[in-house]
Order: sequence, then structure tokens, then C-alpha cells
Amino acid sequence: MAAYELSFDLAAILFFVGRISIVPAAGARWRWIKVKLFALMDRNALAATKFFAIPPNRVIELGGQIEI
Repeated sequence: MAAYELSFDLAAILFFVGRISIVPAAGARWRWIKVKLFALMDRNALAATKFFAIPPNRVIELGGQIEI
């Protein structure tokens, strides 16, 4: 099997990244402490741009909110 080497310039690539925020819903079925803890863990998670070392000026971020 032949090995192929890909080469590209990071300065010429545009990255699209999705981001979702967790927010507690009014009258949530879960106990409030679980919802707050889950939202805290989500906020403290490493962003995809940092994990993959994507240059910040080459990123378009699309986002939304999920109520739990």
C-alpha cells in the first residue's frame, strides 16, 4: 500500500466549529445541583480550537443552547 503525504498551509484553511452551551431549564426534571454541575463541567471542558491547536483567526464558530 502506498503512503500519501498531505501538505497544506494552515493560513489558507478556514475551520468551522460547532459549540453548544448547556443552560438549566425552568422547572427542570433533574435536581438543580446535577444541572449546575453538568453545566460547570461543560464550561470547563477544553474548546475544540485549543485541543486541535487551530489558529483563532481561521475559525468560524457556530453555536446554540440546550436547556436541560
